[in-house]
Amino acid sequence: HETTSEALSYLVWTAAMRDNIVNKANKGKITVKGEKDAASETVGDTAKAWKTMEATLVPDTQAGIMQKQQLSATYSDEWEQIELYPTDMLTGNNAVNPIHQYFTSAYGSDKGLYLMHWLA
Repeated sequence: HETTSEALSYLVWTAAMRDNIVNKANKGKITVKGEKDAASETVGDTAKAWKTMEATLVPDTQAGIMQKQQLSATYSDEWEQIELYPTDMLTGNNAVNPIHQYFTSAYGSDKGLYLMHWLA
């Protein structure tokens, strides 16, 4: 997770720096030497990088989290010895989310799109 978020943060940062340089070149504040004339370039890389980051890091809306107060989950035992793996998936673990009403009131307007799903 750290590597992915760091890489995407760097992508957004470099896109923002490029857009900044192009903006300054277009206003005549700087001259950029190279094969291409920076003043003829366009901006918009920051928006593209941001969309890439959102598409990569923000999960799809998880069906059920916003609609149901009681959900089920699968569980798999963990062991110290590697020989005991793979383990069977245990189903039927039903539970009531005690803070469901707080999630739905806080994140209900966007149907849970930005809900921190690991907390729900």
